Amino acid sequence: IEGLPILGAIPVGPLFDQVQLNLGGTILSAVVYWLNINGQVSCDGRVTEPAVLRFGLPSDPPPGSLLINEVLFNPVSSGYDYVELVNTGPSLIDPSRYRIGNRNSQGEMDNLVPLSPRPGLWFPGDYYVVTPDPNRLALHYFSPPGSEIITLPSMPSFPDDKGAVLLTDAQGNLLDELRYSEKWHFPLVRDREGVSLERIDSLAPASDPHNWRSAASTVGYGTPGYRNSQVAPDAAGGVMVSIRPGVFSPDNDGRDDQCFIFYELPDAGYVADLSIFNLHGRLVRRLKQGNLLAASGFWTWDGLDEKGRANPPGPYIILTSVFNLEGRTRKWKSVVVLAR
Repeated sequence: IEGLPILGAIPVGPLFDQVQLNLGGTILSAVVYWLNINGQVSCDGRVTEPAVLRFGLPSDPPPGSLLINEVLFNPVSSGYDYVELVNTGPSLIDPSRYRIGNRNSQGEMDNLVPLSPRPGLWFPGDYYVVTPDPNRLALHYFSPPGSEIITLPSMPSFPDDKGAVLLTDAQGNLLDELRYSEKWHFPLVRDREGVSLERIDSLAPASDPHNWRSAASTVGYGTPGYRNSQVAPDAAGGVMVSIRPGVFSPDNDGRDDQCFIFYELPDAGYVADLSIFNLHGRLVRRLKQGNLLAASGFWTWDGLDEKGRANPPGPYIILTSVFNLEGRTRKWKSVVVLAR
């Protein structure tokens, strides 16, 4: 352990399958320590493979660091719900100190259960999935080897049409909440059974329907335990309004499925109108109207028109207008190509 000398190692009985380490130093919070184990010899003389273990000191995470990242609320008939959480850091988190739940018919917090039945460590940057039956999960979705899949036999129920997923601390303080609807799925996904909703941007609120999208078909409609198939690209810095990517193909294959319109403003308090036209000047989608803005953020276009129908391929013009109460007005014209 770099920085922490080991002063002694004491086997713990009666099974002697654990070792207590006495360290010559102080374990700091928000620091991940690595323990390299070499030269292990079993009781029958076999030398086992080297191992590397992580450990650290858990602490309360700062606001916005333990988040709901993906939800399957309408599983196939032989499957179960799952909720994926992400620790964006920097704290190490003991999951037994936190709860997942839903809301009852009166809108009150309900069915709050610990994220883990026993103390443990959740590390920064890692994904953690809670579900009633990991074996059923593995039948329907791929998870990388070593994925953190936690069994919660008494997991709260999440209705197929709409509901709420809550994340709280042990005292019931709300850390994150998703009030979802099955209408948030990509409109061209007809059969939504077994399709999860993925969070596009961890910095954007969970309450924003435009911050969630159906998992891509190319990953089996779910990514439990690893990076979402639908994520926002990095914004182009230094540009007031920028379009990423320049060519997008909204077929839900997980690659360039959405057009992201990023904006950067001098300050908050502006109001935006956002409209999309074809090359003949016909309005095909009024994306935003009277939208109050933060200083920076993004919108998404899924390639559909006002009635939820797929637009034909070709170039489209995005007209962005912003103004504030002081009379400052700006307009941008951007071009994006819709491909099929």
